[in-house]
Amino acid sequence: MSSNAFYYQNPSSDRKKSQFHYDAAQDPDNQPNHTWFSSTYSKLIAACVGVICIVAIVASTVSSGSNSVAKASVGPVKPDVVSSTVKFHHAPPSKAKLGTLNSMSISVVSPGYGELKSATQLEWKYIAEPARTQVLQLKSLLIDDQTIVADDDSMQIAWTVNGESYSGSSIEIKLPSSSFGTKVPFTVTVSAKKGKKLKQGLDNTYTFTMADNLIVKYVRREFRTLTTDDKSRFVSAMQKVYSLSDEEGQKLYGAKFHNAEYFLLKHLTGAGRTDCDHWHDGAGLVPHHTAFTLEMEQTLQAIDPTVSVPYWEYGMDAYLYSSLDQSPIFDADFLGKMNPMNDDHRIDDGSFWSTVTTPSAEKYSTWSIKDTGSLNPYRNAYGAMRSPWNNNPSPYIGRHNTTYDKSQYSSAPSCSSLQDCFQSEGIADMNYCLNGITHGPVHIMIGGAWGDEDVYETTDYSYLLTPNRILFFKILWRLGYTRCPDSCDSDKPDTCRCSVPQEYIDKYGAKQILTDANVVYVIAKNLEHATDEDYLNILRVLEHPGQAGEMFTSAAPFDPTFWPLHGSMERMIGLKRILKDKNVVSFDETWGYPEFDKSDGAAYMPGVCDWSGVSSTSDLTLPSCDTSATCEGHSEDDLLEFSNFLNRGETYTNVEFYTFLHPNNEELPYVYDTYDFDYCSTYGYDFLDESPSSSKSLREGAKKEDISSAM
Repeated sequence: MSSNAFYYQNPSSDRKKSQFHYDAAQDPDNQPNHTWFSSTYSKLIAACVGVICIVAIVASTVSSGSNSVAKASVGPVKPDVVSSTVKFHHAPPSKAKLGTLNSMSISVVSPGYGELKSATQLEWKYIAEPARTQVLQLKSLLIDDQTIVADDDSMQIAWTVNGESYSGSSIEIKLPSSSFGTKVPFTVTVSAKKGKKLKQGLDNTYTFTMADNLIVKYVRREFRTLTTDDKSRFVSAMQKVYSLSDEEGQKLYGAKFHNAEYFLLKHLTGAGRTDCDHWHDGAGLVPHHTAFTLEMEQTLQAIDPTVSVPYWEYGMDAYLYSSLDQSPIFDADFLGKMNPMNDDHRIDDGSFWSTVTTPSAEKYSTWSIKDTGSLNPYRNAYGAMRSPWNNNPSPYIGRHNTTYDKSQYSSAPSCSSLQDCFQSEGIADMNYCLNGITHGPVHIMIGGAWGDEDVYETTDYSYLLTPNRILFFKILWRLGYTRCPDSCDSDKPDTCRCSVPQEYIDKYGAKQILTDANVVYVIAKNLEHATDEDYLNILRVLEHPGQAGEMFTSAAPFDPTFWPLHGSMERMIGLKRILKDKNVVSFDETWGYPEFDKSDGAAYMPGVCDWSGVSSTSDLTLPSCDTSATCEGHSEDDLLEFSNFLNRGETYTNVEFYTFLHPNNEELPYVYDTYDFDYCSTYGYDFLDESPSSSKSLREGAKKEDISSAM
């Protein structure tokens, strides 16, 4: 792939125009393929779109021997409610009373899983997964306010689904993988078998029919709930993503396939540049990462159409395990060991992931700082596709559970943090929380950092050896104050260091440089008696980040734990929007991100630094930085680098994709198995309870196993 493949490298005003606003229903060239619907049931749905049609059909034999059938018509009913006021009565001459069908109880289940909890939270009662066996079961009928359990011995039960006929109280169907985001009509017709009765007075001359729709969606499940087969299929598909080239994969699986290098390149483009971070620290966080996950999911589905990306509800891990590395997400047969203690911090559990090596960046070495306004984001000093400042000489995925032998986080984010985040008044505040309070620490805990743990032993600067060391370094790097080598000798890794040129120290002074990078505001309590020597030593600690695991860098997607990580934050936003629609909570969805306040200790840099006037990495001209500018990728009308999720060639701006993500959007290809966080209630954190977090305590009688069962 060309290094100019993504729009950040060559922004163009004509790409700002979104193609998402068009009426597909009026465009004959963009109609989804529904040829697998029968024409009869397509007409039925056209007449009943958005409603539940319940028809009681009564067959009565008159004295002439002919059959008389009466049908009751129904007005519109909301799709997620069967109106209890709708009654169907008909009294043919030979009958004194006609049974009235109030409802049928029907379940839709994927074998190996129970009924889908989100079907009770969303607008659709019946959610079916494509490309895998689905069991539809008629459990009971409510006739004349009497519940009658479905019974194959006494009942004749006939189904029509997707134009196909089935019989029995429980049937199995399989819908095409291409049917996601569509409605499939179905009918169920019930009558008593000859010589049997549905209930007193209702013999086999009575027939009851219900018509409704299945909504077809892929289902994302918490990884711990996956069946053994589904877990194996996910891992197998992921391994192909990491093993094949784009060309090889697309020959085998089609144009939707992309390999790990493609995804790595895309994230480095968005997050690894020196002008600004186009994917993080701003309002574009959620659209970028949810679209990115969907792109990976559709790659996996090109390989195996039964696969969905599972999500990791890491908040559970804070209660289930004494340390994060005990989570089964790090099992060797899943995504590999968390905390390898070898010198390279490479995964060493004998799993597939212990053999994966980072791609060469040779093909991305040609780069124009002048044309892009940034240093090359794709290549480190050893020629590997890593963050350009991460001079880790090992070719393997790196992981470490501490940063410079210190642990800022003792466990995964707890329900206290999740509850606080959920209770954000608007999407702007929630964006900030999701970025740094919930999912951000998990990135740091998995990736970690190492090197230079013993710097300046004579003076205690250990307070700098935290995740903020890398965050402060990146600010210094984007401001141009610290520079990293273009190449290093793999035999001398200790000499491969980023550093602040003496010219800058002589010209600006260490204190001013640290002030520009917001460091002095964050560590102010440690600077009460600071001398010029202290400021210089602090700068020398921060000028070089050591080495970091992928998850703590812009190369994070190359670590497979990246992919299940972001589902939790999408579920949280989804729950908020569902409850808002039900008038349970208020939620301001005005696009935005909190204004930067240097006094709040934020370890990131707002604005944009233009490097186009810098000729090379050795040119000590500083970039031109505007801290009031908005970084491309975070405004609501900025065009995302993701498209064609519905196979219509559609593109999305940030705000359009945020709209697309609504859990009740019929066209969204997937749902989550549940949108609640009930496991947090086990520990006293009800997300709708706004009492102070300090008052929370373990609910009386609650046990750890209650957490898993709450999913």
